[in-house]
Amino acid sequence: MKNFIGWIIITFYMTMTFLLAFGHENPDQLEVRISHVLHEFWSVKKGSWDLYRETFREIGDPLINPLMKKLAEKNAVPEAGREEEWNQRRVVWALGEIKTEMAVLALISIVRDETLHVWARNEAARALGHTGSEHALDSLIQVLEDKEIDPIVTRGATYGLGFLKAVKAVPMLIESLDDNHTAVRMGIVYALGQIGTDEAVDGLIQSLDDTDGYVRRMSYSYLRTLKPDKNIEFLTLSLRDKDWGVREDAIEDLVKLEDATVDILIQIIEDKKNPARWQAVRILGKIQAEKASLEIVALLKDDDWMIRNEAAVALALINTKGIIAPLIGLLSGIDKKSCESAAWILGEIRSQDAVEPLLKLLEKDDYSVIAAMALAKIGSMEAEIPLIHKLVTVDVQNRRAVAWALSKLASEYSVRPLAQALKDADREVRFWAAEGLKKIGTPEALEALMEEKKSHGEKLSFEKSNR
Repeated sequence: MKNFIGWIIITFYMTMTFLLAFGHENPDQLEVRISHVLHEFWSVKKGSWDLYRETFREIGDPLINPLMKKLAEKNAVPEAGREEEWNQRRVVWALGEIKTEMAVLALISIVRDETLHVWARNEAARALGHTGSEHALDSLIQVLEDKEIDPIVTRGATYGLGFLKAVKAVPMLIESLDDNHTAVRMGIVYALGQIGTDEAVDGLIQSLDDTDGYVRRMSYSYLRTLKPDKNIEFLTLSLRDKDWGVREDAIEDLVKLEDATVDILIQIIEDKKNPARWQAVRILGKIQAEKASLEIVALLKDDDWMIRNEAAVALALINTKGIIAPLIGLLSGIDKKSCESAAWILGEIRSQDAVEPLLKLLEKDDYSVIAAMALAKIGSMEAEIPLIHKLVTVDVQNRRAVAWALSKLASEYSVRPLAQALKDADREVRFWAAEGLKKIGTPEALEALMEEKKSHGEKLSFEKSNR
């Protein structure tokens, strides 16, 4: 096959001579036109190739011989290899647009020519798939059967068979599902998905056992499309897949089922062995599934930190009155992780009912930080005095959180405590104190900032923040 290209050039030369002599009224004019068109085509970038599509189809076979001659040219300079590859791909593109039987023969010869770049051969195989030719179909099946051929070329053949929707190739495609190269197996799955017959579906089901997540991901996607009556069955299987991408696709498809979605997602989050739990929780929050709110509240005590985090965010998005009472119940502090998550959620949803329990939580040093932040988000002025008392606590983390909370509340009553906090040993406490005073913006607040600058020479901005 390596010398097949030489034979094909001679054949094309004889064919073109015949066409020039008998197929056109003015052969000399046509030859000039071909020379001009190819000269232009050879100088443009790939993005402009489409401009020549109609011209190539109009001229047809007489273009093939000069294109194949160009293909036979080899760059003498090693550094020009990349340019040579693109020139070969340029020829392949042009032949693929001509689409005649002579062009099909030329593309077949390119696929088989081991002296050419593999990506040019890959694209020739794909181009054959757009010709609709029986010769192309047989040639692509032969490529699939040839286990010695480069896998990049084989992959191109699988896509070509997919473009042809080649039912005839299904048995060979299924037989090749054990290929050692992931890219080839992905191409096979693509072809089976495009063909879509019952036999092709059987092949896709077989590929669900593939070792590669991308292959399984494609297979599940096609199966859910080709067999909508078994959509739930395939979704359930894919939601248990070990690959994150497979599960992510299944979750996205599950959302489209609307009414059935929530019930299935609840089953997933309650199954501790299901690897899709955290994704299911996230989707329940995204679709604001109130029906699942109590089940998600229960996840705040889960052993998995990812589940707890996703549950907290989901509940903040759902924001229904039904979750407030159980969340407040978690503020008892018996379980620290769920207590902190509940406080964060109550702050995010601005629950006024949570102010009193949060004030009690603020009194406990271990929970002062999260309680202070939640109270500030709610905007409760009842929290101001207890927060001020906490501003002189020994623990630096607590002082930072309290200074931040007071800066958010920005009450004039906090001016003096915040002015005192400008002298705190911790830089972050001083920063939030300054931010709070700027936000309050009264003469007394700004004067306190000015005095601090005079005393320590710190560079502070006195522009009033937007409240």
